Amino acid sequence: MKIMKFLQLFPIFLMFSMLSCASAKNTKDSFELGSTTAPKNTINGFGMGSATAYRNGYSYEMDEAYKTLNEVGVSFIREEITVKEISDLSDQRKMIEAAKENNLTIVGLLTYGFDFYSDDNDFFERWDYAIDKIVKELGYGIDYWEIGNEMNCIKFWRKVRPGTLSVEINIYAEMLNRAYKIIKKYNPNDTVILGGLIASADFENGYDPTSFLRNARKYWDKPPFDAVGLHTYWGSAFPETDIQNFIEEKIVTGNMADYIESFNKAIQEIFRKEYPIWITEVGYKNEELSSLNQSYDNYDENGLQAIGLIRTYTILLSTQPVEKVFWYTYSPDNEDVYVINKTSLNVLKNLSSAITNTKPLGRFPVIDALGREIKELYDYRFLRDDGQTISIFWSNDSTEPFVQATINHLSSNSVNLFDIEKGIESKGTILQDAEIKFRILNAPAFLLGKMNDSTRIVVDNETGIRPLIYTKEGNIYSYDPENDIIQALTDNGDLSWENSYYNPLLSTDSQFVAVETRSSFIILDLQGNVLESWEKTSKPDIMADTLVGWDFQNNLYFTRTIGDCIITDNKIIGPDHVELIRFNPQTEDSETITDLARLDDASHAYSIGHKISFDGKYLAMINGACSVGLSDKLYYMNIESGKVIQDTDYLRVDPYNDDQFPVQEDDNYIVLDKNLSPDHNYIAYIRMEKINNEASDSEDGYFSVPEETSTSELIITSTKNSQDKIVIDDADSVIGWSSDQSKLAYIEKDSLGELYPHATLKILDLTESKIITVDNGQGIDSTGW
Repeated sequence: MKIMKFLQLFPIFLMFSMLSCASAKNTKDSFELGSTTAPKNTINGFGMGSATAYRNGYSYEMDEAYKTLNEVGVSFIREEITVKEISDLSDQRKMIEAAKENNLTIVGLLTYGFDFYSDDNDFFERWDYAIDKIVKELGYGIDYWEIGNEMNCIKFWRKVRPGTLSVEINIYAEMLNRAYKIIKKYNPNDTVILGGLIASADFENGYDPTSFLRNARKYWDKPPFDAVGLHTYWGSAFPETDIQNFIEEKIVTGNMADYIESFNKAIQEIFRKEYPIWITEVGYKNEELSSLNQSYDNYDENGLQAIGLIRTYTILLSTQPVEKVFWYTYSPDNEDVYVINKTSLNVLKNLSSAITNTKPLGRFPVIDALGREIKELYDYRFLRDDGQTISIFWSNDSTEPFVQATINHLSSNSVNLFDIEKGIESKGTILQDAEIKFRILNAPAFLLGKMNDSTRIVVDNETGIRPLIYTKEGNIYSYDPENDIIQALTDNGDLSWENSYYNPLLSTDSQFVAVETRSSFIILDLQGNVLESWEKTSKPDIMADTLVGWDFQNNLYFTRTIGDCIITDNKIIGPDHVELIRFNPQTEDSETITDLARLDDASHAYSIGHKISFDGKYLAMINGACSVGLSDKLYYMNIESGKVIQDTDYLRVDPYNDDQFPVQEDDNYIVLDKNLSPDHNYIAYIRMEKINNEASDSEDGYFSVPEETSTSELIITSTKNSQDKIVIDDADSVIGWSSDQSKLAYIEKDSLGELYPHATLKILDLTESKIITVDNGQGIDSTGW
């Protein structure tokens, strides 16, 4: 036994992992495993409101305010222009010049009404005159016009029509229609924004935004606006927290992104078109920050406003079709309860510097070591022109001050970690791929580096090691390594093809085990209870219906064959096609995702699913043919594009990243069962010595071993330095690594050449420096840990 050599080398490997720099990873254009597809639009949407010029008296204080806003990365400034105060617009012209000097784009908020008017006709005449005068005199410096402020709310509607009892949608619809025509008369390219509708759960004598729009639509032949304004105040909660709101006169519960999605769907349904959404007000009252402080007591109110600001901009600018976001407010209104503080201004500067002109990639799951998504942890990403990705991550869990994490599967050897208060212009901390731990806090932070779709933030596993699922003598077993307990999940199987259970696959959340029999699929719990079962459609002898795995969202994938092998005197015809199905065991919903690509043009050929990737985007397949049999060569299919490539050595080791991990062995050895550790720092494989060069790969792709071959060995080595090897005698196949990499499972067979040889399932415990014998018997096998 050569285990002592391993035990001496393992700490050296760990030290090497912490100190060394791996080579940069390449990406193939022909088939981009782990590639990122970015949206078309880049971010240029940092806005600030409202009425900054007016509240600073159009004076020196206005100039200083604009200068500060420009310095912190604000591009758009929302300025109120009340229609009843238009006799002298010289102050507004000062505002335009100050905005130009500070590279600020003005959104002119044309709002409110008149103190006196005799009837509706008189009101509209006054409205037309005011809009025409404002646009004619100020249009040279304003290209964006928002019509009305919170017109679905009775409080603000009464500023338009004093004394009214309820919101008059017909009047606003006509106001917007007339303003749109006047603005487009002077400049057809100007943008007209339907005034900021407020999202709220309280609409006494008013309307929720979607009901307001649905009623207004009746008064227009053609919608008189180019974008829709929305105000998403979220009370005493951060934007990712579920709260109650109204949509279509119904109370709905969800977070801010959920609300935007529902609002956008309603707009498309009402107007048969998607419109850009501008969030023209969002922010926190002081009292709301005080309430938040009771839950997040590690931060003062200034810090909580900054946290809310970062999260709000990050989430909204990642949510389609939001284009602009305006924080309320820079200068205090008469209530003085919403003003942005210095801490928030600083982090706004760092945030805008980081993601302006990037492409939002959306939210990526943060997972634990078992691959399960952690809902309270957030990771939003943005793609820069230089190919680097910015990750903004945080925790919304108020009960945990922090969690430890690593970042895995990078497209380069490292990323940089930045504090949000210092920004990406600071020095930062270098994090090696899957090695150096960092903290996830309630306050967001930045990661900057080369990433791909498979790159994940992984938190420390506090829920234990996943059970090891395996087969023995035709039945399914579960081994709990923490408690050293074996549980039989089935007991009525045997080694015959007709009665055996095989291909057991543990779900991502470790709650279910999917298995196959000759004619059916079955889902079990870890006590062996049958939760679901359904029949295969293909005949057992063509083996076309298969389980192919679970994705990170705990969905099960399997294939279903349409058609059968038809053999006549003149021709053999295979199945029509094979479908890939996704099944959610929680909801019991299933969905056909795609058809498997054909790997051979022969009429009797068909594809057989082998393994789904963890993100559900790639499928490994093999080729089958009626009356001929199965190939042992793997192919990988991009499910979205349908592109297929044949397996290569590095893909077999790690099918989700375009990385090569060469294994250096003498020519007199055959290398089998390569298995990469979760962090990609170690590789385990079986080494078998050739006897008189008789062991070899045959031309048909099958591997033949003579009976007199030498005993095979388990080898473990670092992917960064393969010179040092750990050797374990008498090992015949590698099962896989535990999720925390503390254990490695393998099988030792008593003899080779038998259909069901007697074998022993073993685990190499790396932390306690010992080998554990788990079980022994005939037909022991496993699809992985």
